[in-house]
Amino acid sequence: RLEVRESLNTIKEVRHENEWPLARTQYTPLYFQRNILSTETVDFPGSHNYRAKKGEVLIQHTFTKDTELSGYFKLKLWVETRAEKGEKAIPDDMEIFSVLHKLDNSGKVVHFNGSVGLNKDGVSRGCIKVSRRELCNTESKPWMPVLSGKSENKLKKGEIVPVEISLNPSCTFFKAGESLQ
Repeated sequence: RLEVRESLNTIKEVRHENEWPLARTQYTPLYFQRNILSTETVDFPGSHNYRAKKGEVLIQHTFTKDTELSGYFKLKLWVETRAEKGEKAIPDDMEIFSVLHKLDNSGKVVHFNGSVGLNKDGVSRGCIKVSRRELCNTESKPWMPVLSGKSENKLKKGEIVPVEISLNPSCTFFKAGESLQ
C-alpha cells in the first residue's frame, strides 16, 4: 500500500503496488551547481564552507512538471574539515545531518509527518558520522548506501573524502513550480 502525500494533511493518491522498491522507478541523479540541483553534470561544482555547530548549506531543485518521488534518496558529498578561525586544531571527524524539504510555489516549507514522531518534519532525513563512512559492498545499492559499521576512518589534515548518506524513503508529490530543498 503506497500513500503519495502532498503535505502533512493532503494525500494525493493511495494505491497498491506489487513490490518495494517500485520496479519502474527511474533514479535520476541531480548535481550540485551553485545553490541549485541540476540534471546536468559539472566538472567541478565548487565548494561551500559553513560553521560546524550552526552552519548549513541549502540546495534547491525546482520541478518543471508534476513529479512523484517514491523511493529511496541518497546524498553523495565530498567533505573536508578545517580549523575554526583562531583555532589551530583541525577536527578529525564530523557528523552530517540532512533533511529534504518540500517548498511550495512561494518558497514556504511544506510539512509532513515524520518517521520519528515529528508532525512538522521534512520529506526525508538522514545522517552520517564521517569516520564511519565505509560502505558494505554486498548490501549497498546504487540508490541506497548501507554502512558497514566495521571501521573508523578519521580524517587527516587537508583530506577530502566522499560520503554517501542514505535518506529515508518517501512517497511525495510535487506540482510544477514546487521545489525540493
